[in-house]
Amino acid sequence: MGRLFSYIFLLVLVNHGYCGSIIEKFPLRYRNFTRSTSTPNVVTHLNGNDTSGTTSSVHRVTFPISISSTTTTNYTVTTTQTPTSTPTTTTKNGTTSHTSTTTTESPTTPTVPNPTLPPEPVTPSISWNVSYDGMKTGNYCLMASFASRIDITYKNIDKHIVQTGLDVSNNATVNQIQSQCYSGDDQQMLVLNLNTLSNGTFKWTFEKNTTKNDSMIHSIKITVQINEQLFPGISSKLIGKTLTLSSRNVTLFDTQAGHSYSCVSLVKTNLSKIMLNDDDNDSSIFQSGTMETSHLKLQAFLPSDKKTDNFLPNIVCSNDKSDISSAIPITVGLILLFMVVVVLIAYMIGRTRQKKQNYATM
Repeated sequence: MGRLFSYIFLLVLVNHGYCGSIIEKFPLRYRNFTRSTSTPNVVTHLNGNDTSGTTSSVHRVTFPISISSTTTTNYTVTTTQTPTSTPTTTTKNGTTSHTSTTTTESPTTPTVPNPTLPPEPVTPSISWNVSYDGMKTGNYCLMASFASRIDITYKNIDKHIVQTGLDVSNNATVNQIQSQCYSGDDQQMLVLNLNTLSNGTFKWTFEKNTTKNDSMIHSIKITVQINEQLFPGISSKLIGKTLTLSSRNVTLFDTQAGHSYSCVSLVKTNLSKIMLNDDDNDSSIFQSGTMETSHLKLQAFLPSDKKTDNFLPNIVCSNDKSDISSAIPITVGLILLFMVVVVLIAYMIGRTRQKKQNYATM
C-alpha cells in the first residue's frame, strides 16, 4: 500500500512539472518508468539495471484512474419516452444535440352509409284515377291501385356497388295534364308526381289490342332527381341531374275488356334503358334499375258513356293462382284429418257406453 501511494505521488509531480530536482532524490528503482499510451489506465514499471549488472523483471500496475496526458470524454446517451413523442439527448465531446420524434395518426376516411329500405314496398291506401275530361268527376277511363318500388344500383365515390330504392307513396298525385285519356284512342297514360325527395315522375303507357279485345302496359318510364339523400355517396358532379329509367315494348298485366286486373304477388320488371339528362348513361356509375309492384288492382279503357268509380270483376294473375292452387291440397288435407279425428272420438265414446251397459246387465 505504501508503494502504491508513492507511485501516485510521483506521477502527480511528473504531470505538474515538479520532477526537476525532486526526482533525483528518489532511489534509482523509482526513476525508470514509462507511461503506456496503448492502454490509458495501465502504467508499466521497469526496474533498471542495478550496480551488480543484473536485470530485474517487468511489473504491470493497473490504476483505477487515468494518468495519460490526453483526456477522453465518454459518450453519454439519455433517452426519455413519453406517450406521444420520443425525445433523445446525445452528448458527444461536450456537444449536446436534441432529437424529437412525433408520431401522428393518419386520418381515417368515413364510410359512406348504405340506404336502409323496408323489406317490401308500401301498400297503397288510395286509388289513382284518370278522368276523360281531365277532372276528378268520376267518369274515369283508367283506375290503378298498387304498391311499387324502384330499385336502382349504382357506384358511390368509394367505388362500392350500392342499391337504393324509391317507393311510390300515398303522397303521389295524378298529373292530369300529362296523363292522356281520350275516347276512341288506343293508348292511355297514367303519370304520377311522386312528391318525394326525388321530385320525380312515374309513367305507365297502356295500349289496347282491338283484335284480341284486351289491353296491357306497353312501356314504363320513371324519372328521378339525383340527390344525396336518395343516392348516398354519389359523386357531387351528378347532384341535381335527372336520371331516367325506362323499358319499352313490354307486355304487363294483360287484361280482357270489361275486367280489371288483380295481382297481390310481387312482380319485378327490368328497366333496361338508363339515361342521365336524356343522354346515354355512363354505365360505370348506374348499373341497373328494377320496378317492383304488388297488391295491384288495375283497369284501363273504361267506357266513356257511363260513370265508373269501382273496379270491375277481376282477372287474377298467374302467381296468385299458383298460390291458390297450392293452398287447395293443404285445405283438403286438413278437412280430412279433422273428419278422421271426429270419427275416432265418436268410436271411443260408443265403446265406453257399450262397456257400461254390459256391466249393468251383469
